[in-house]
Amino acid sequence: MPGVAIPPSLLPYLLGEKTDYSSLQQSLVKVNIVFMVTIILTTGLRFIVRCHMLRAAGLDDLFMVLALIFALLLSISCLIGESFGLGKHIWNLNPKLIELPYDVMWVAL
Repeated sequence: MPGVAIPPSLLPYLLGEKTDYSSLQQSLVKVNIVFMVTIILTTGLRFIVRCHMLRAAGLDDLFMVLALIFALLLSISCLIGESFGLGKHIWNLNPKLIELPYDVMWVAL
């Protein structure tokens, strides 16, 4: 990345002199799964109440479905990005695939 200075404390990791294999990938998967289950359940319960009990579905319900779709797409793209290295330190990634997790996230945004 041109124009970006590498902090001196990270140089040993980038040069392979030190290793740090800690990762946030497990947390990324857990948070996204909990998030997806929660939004599906809450949106489903809202629709049960609004459509079947009150029989008063409105425009706000349509926007809820749209928001649910985008939230699910974001979580799915995070899970896909995790399989390509999202959540790992940059020095533990394959140099040929270093930009791929970030490309996946840009597609999601």
